[in-house]
Amino acid sequence: MKKILSYIAVVIAIAAAAFVAFHFNPDSLLRGKQEEMGMGDIKAGKKVTGHPAGKDIPHISSVKEFDKLYTGTDHVTLQPVSIVPTGVWHLKSWVKPYSQRRYKGRATGAPRKKPEVIVSKLDIHMDYNPYYLLELQDGNYIIAEIPEPDADAVRKGKKVTLPIGEKRTFGMTESLRKICEEYHADTSGVFFAFDEEWYQSIDLFMVLSRIGVGVVVFFGVGVCLLLLIDKVIGRKPMEDGGDRKKID
Repeated sequence: MKKILSYIAVVIAIAAAAFVAFHFNPDSLLRGKQEEMGMGDIKAGKKVTGHPAGKDIPHISSVKEFDKLYTGTDHVTLQPVSIVPTGVWHLKSWVKPYSQRRYKGRATGAPRKKPEVIVSKLDIHMDYNPYYLLELQDGNYIIAEIPEPDADAVRKGKKVTLPIGEKRTFGMTESLRKICEEYHADTSGVFFAFDEEWYQSIDLFMVLSRIGVGVVVFFGVGVCLLLLIDKVIGRKPMEDGGDRKKID
């Protein structure tokens, strides 16, 4: 009985570690170092996408305004009313599109191209960003790729001014098309609000942080459950023995 319960405890610890690791957003701890940018920076030719928006960055509030944006050149921000996960994920633009198996530190076999888009309801893909539908003030929806801390804040009902974003083209998939039709979402482009260079620089840190948090949770939960099992199972024979002695 104790062995079975121990196996169950390990499984629970693994599940808890995986859940926490893949929902932990270490980028939220570092975003304070990002520089706020405005129209002056845009005119100076600086890359502003993904940076905190200055007061002079245009705010859009309707699909009509979004439709008028020039792809890759206009920079705006917005305050979403609500957010809808699509279950469709896009390969991060700063992640290498090819992967290769390794054996004892050496690459083996031919490189494999990662899928550009995948479908999943689980937040388990460190190489991918989820597509969201953002509701604007006019009640209409647009497709967006935004940082997880911002998405979480909007999901909690907070008023959030998103980082500076730009309109980008994207490849429509059947899964994404269905949810866009369900919400009558605009499909003229995707609102992209990531500072690609910054995220690329912290990508390894984010992976290691998530692994570290997962390990801590695994041992924490696992040890607590095993001690509890040992206490409950170990006490019972002693209690039974004590009762027998009293009867004798």
